[in-house]
Amino acid sequence: MRRPSDPPVVIRKANASTRVLLVHAPYPGRLKFDSQPSSLLCAASGVIEALDEQGRLDEVGYLDPRGATEEFYKELSSIVAAGNVQVVCASTSTAAIEEAARVASVSRASAPGDVLIVGGGPHEDDVDEKMAHRLTDYDISIAGDAEQVLWSVVRMALERGSAAAVLSLGDIARDPRLKGRGVISVTGGHRHEWVSRTPVGPELVLHRPWTDRVVNFPVFGNRPTLPLMISRGCSYGKCTFCAEAGGGRQSVVGDFSRIQALIDGHPGAALYFQDSIFPSSKFVREKLLPMLRDSGRPWGCQIYLPTLSSRFANDLAQSGCNYLYTGIESGSEELRAAVGKGGLRSSVLERKAQVIGATGMRLGISVMLGVLDRKGWLLESPESLKETLVAVRRVQESVPEVAGVYPNVLTVLPGTALAGILRGHESFYRMPLSGEFREIEDGEVGYNFLTLGCIEQSGALVSGIKVATSALLQMVSAC
Repeated sequence: MRRPSDPPVVIRKANASTRVLLVHAPYPGRLKFDSQPSSLLCAASGVIEALDEQGRLDEVGYLDPRGATEEFYKELSSIVAAGNVQVVCASTSTAAIEEAARVASVSRASAPGDVLIVGGGPHEDDVDEKMAHRLTDYDISIAGDAEQVLWSVVRMALERGSAAAVLSLGDIARDPRLKGRGVISVTGGHRHEWVSRTPVGPELVLHRPWTDRVVNFPVFGNRPTLPLMISRGCSYGKCTFCAEAGGGRQSVVGDFSRIQALIDGHPGAALYFQDSIFPSSKFVREKLLPMLRDSGRPWGCQIYLPTLSSRFANDLAQSGCNYLYTGIESGSEELRAAVGKGGLRSSVLERKAQVIGATGMRLGISVMLGVLDRKGWLLESPESLKETLVAVRRVQESVPEVAGVYPNVLTVLPGTALAGILRGHESFYRMPLSGEFREIEDGEVGYNFLTLGCIEQSGALVSGIKVATSALLQMVSAC
């Protein structure tokens, strides 16, 4: 049994001898940050560490492409066609769902024999129509605490064959040793649920392997960067465009010794915490922040401005944090309220910008264009676009070190409150694409408001969004 203080197991890129293939379905748009699939690595932690204990770590490999390129799919096909892959575990964010479907279809078509294809990811917990029910190339999809059952599924597939693994899922879900809760969905419509009175300990968030791929975030220069998470869920949970909305629940790890092990094992690396909102609990302040300060490493995290106090901002800066990332979404209070950020009043935005500016930390700003109200009507206008440009300029006046402005077009994703509101206008996995914003970050995803039939398409507004995007990108040279 591995201890939290032990360095994580490191897995290598997949090759022709791989038997258990972990695939992070590529994002179809252009990403600003190069990261690692935390959800996939966490879910597969039991699989990887069990194989490692048996001296079989070389049987597992990963593919984590930076983009949905033809080269990636050729590589995937070649590895599966070699005939050794028995299990493909694919994880995806909601926005990349077509790529998840293609990962499964390419794997199925390339395999010379039987192969078990398992799907999951952050979206699987939040949507009604599960991957295995919609995409028949997936034998199984798992929602919830997937790390509790995935090793049982993989072990059966390796020992008995794929069909036997599928037929035994009911027994797995009834295992009294399972913690947490979740749903195993099987192609054909079967569901096996488990609910345990024993919750999954938050320490399992860090109980994940590592890959040998070097990650770099531009905000840290040429330093390699360690993408981390110390919590599950979002402490705010009210944004209509996010699949984590609706709960406002966040569990934070109870042991940070694994972070120390990562720091010790990666000399000179920066750290970036990918939590939706970096926790500000007493335990974080008293245990984690001193560790980060003593490491001398630059690091960054994501915040929600209304909850960032002056004291905590100073604590972050004094602990070595030199980069914060936040979403202001719009310069219009009406539009911010429409997407669930009514607490981010203009006065709050200006005051928090001054707080950050006083610390010397850099700031990354996310902006969302094309906002819809809760009835599906378009609120964005030429006037609101101008308000957004003015708001960003005012933030720059208070925070001289604005490292980037990242404009996106509002995307309606399955599992979000917005998708539920607009249920009559979209169907999971079948929302029509729109190419008007293809050159904008996330534009290639295509799930924007122009796909909704109830909204009159406005060429003038499309042009206005493109002009505003260009102006935002020109505001800072780092974008």
